[in-house]
Amino acid sequence: HGQGGGGGGASAQLSPPEVTAVRQLIAGYRESAAFLLRSADELENLILQQN
Repeated sequence: HGQGGGGGGASAQLSPPEVTAVRQLIAGYRESAAFLLRSADELENLILQQN
């Protein structure tokens, strides 16, 4: 998981609390993605069983 190479501007600096909040957001996104993947697999299996 590479870190996006930004311009390195000071405006992109996050304070520690902001970093923590972003990490929590990322964790939530990954959880949601995993759930969606599972749901997609289940639906796909449902379709495959129809044929």
